[in-house]
Amino acid sequence: MVEPVTARQNAIYDRTHIYLDAFDKKGPIGDLYSEAVAEYLERFTKTENCFMYTLIEKDVIVGFLTACEIPGILSRNIKIDTVAIAPEYQNKGYETVMMNEFFNLFENAVFSLEQKETVFRISCTAKSDSKR
Repeated sequence: MVEPVTARQNAIYDRTHIYLDAFDKKGPIGDLYSEAVAEYLERFTKTENCFMYTLIEKDVIVGFLTACEIPGILSRNIKIDTVAIAPEYQNKGYETVMMNEFFNLFENAVFSLEQKETVFRISCTAKSDSKR
């Protein structure tokens, strides 16, 4: 069973390695990225209105996403920063499960996800019992 959870600070090491593997940062470039990615991800656990959302299956971290809530006048604006799935779980539907579960956390939110130079806007009107 896949279980979405909010990541805690002590889980940065595992997420750093998922990031490096998911984005194919290996060898010398991986060494260069390792510390910077850990520091970057740690900010999402310590910054108000930012969070790291983790997908776990059978006590194994499958992937994570990082996002921040940006103040809006009439809506909740959520900027999704990073979506990373461990390579062995890619293209098996985990990405869809994680994104759908994440969208359901926020009622009437507007989501944005930047990919390279393209910005995707996703509007979601999800009904959820849990509110942030």
